[in-house]
Order: sequence, then C-alpha cells, then structure tokens
Amino acid sequence: MMFRNHLIVSAAGFATLVKVTSGAFHWTASEVFIAGVLTLLGTVLPDIDTPHSRIGRTLPFIAYPIKFVFGHRGISHSLLSVGVIILIALGYDIQWLLWISFGYAMHLVGDYLTESGIPALWPYKKRFRFVVFGTTNSISEPLILLVYLAGCAGLWLWLGW
Repeated sequence: MMFRNHLIVSAAGFATLVKVTSGAFHWTASEVFIAGVLTLLGTVLPDIDTPHSRIGRTLPFIAYPIKFVFGHRGISHSLLSVGVIILIALGYDIQWLLWISFGYAMHLVGDYLTESGIPALWPYKKRFRFVVFGTTNSISEPLILLVYLAGCAGLWLWLGW
C-alpha cells in the first residue's frame, strides 16, 4: 500500500474509533489531535525497514541497517513489533504509545491486503495475505480505499454523525 493510502486508512480508522468510543471516553480536542498525530506516526513506522520509504529517506541511518538485517516487510511488519510496542506501553504506563501501536497495526492491515502480504508471525517466514488491493499502487488500491472510506462514513452516519 502506498504512503498516502496508509495515512488515509489510519486517519479514517482513528476518526471512527474516536467516534465509536466517544461515549466511554471524554477526550478534549487537544487529546484527540495528539492521539491522531501519534496514530499517523505509528502508521509510517513499519516502513522504516526500507530506505525507499518516506520515513526511510528521512532516517536512512536507521533504514539501511534494518533492511540489511531483516529485509523489507520483515520484523517491522510483524505482530511481534506491535506486541512489543503495546507491552512497553502497558509495562511502563506510557499510554500515548498505544496510539502509535494502533497506527502501526493499521499499516499492517493495509499491507496484509496486498499481494506481498506480511510476515505476521515473524520469525516464521510465511507471509500472510488476503489479497484485496493486488500489487502495491495498482488501480484497485484507490477503489478499495473508497469502499473503506464509505464504510467508515456509513458507520459515522449510523452512530449519529
């Protein structure tokens, strides 16, 4: 999945999560803003494993070693990575890391829907996929994205905008 589409999927997922849970949590506008920014940060983190990604070009001194050791869509595209972030968040009571883990997980879901899939159970090498988008940046990617956004909008309308 392409960078902008990862951001769109995560932003819509975040907005929907905030809407669905708004009765249980009473967030201020600044809390929602900060959580949204952290979610989007988490969304781009898995691609730190390639120097060709936006974050990899920004931080090549991190991207090159990770790609050399683990390859693209290796450990950084696994449930282990999300689990480590969640365990750190819970173990050290760093709640804002949970938003990063949400964005991170949204990225993995997006890549899971592509032909390349993700090594969800890394170090087990098998790639898991549910091909909806085809290859990254194919014509189906924006079409499926529209269906997803329509679903989020429908849920918002059903919940009373």
